[in-house]
Amino acid sequence: MTPFAKSTLAACALAGLAAAASAGTVEEGAKAYQEICAPCHSTDMRPLDGLHLSRSQWQEQIDRMSGFGADIPSGKVPALLDYLVATHGPAGNGQGGKQTK
Repeated sequence: MTPFAKSTLAACALAGLAAAASAGTVEEGAKAYQEICAPCHSTDMRPLDGLHLSRSQWQEQIDRMSGFGADIPSGKVPALLDYLVATHGPAGNGQGGKQTK
């Protein structure tokens, strides 16, 4: 196997691992959302469906909710952010860049 083929194979393997890790993080974020956010943000009560924010805007919202007294463990914030951006980010839910605050 040529050095180029080896490096290409290694790059593909790393990309696959990154995608799997990201999917796992989004899954963890979905669980964190259900545990932390869903008691106040459901489809019937204060839904997030109209929000399509960037990662930094979601971080601001998490900080805001913490300020209101939401118990958001810091260890769950990265996965929660991954989930919110994947489902309610600028491209989340097929809304292609729509952002509202």
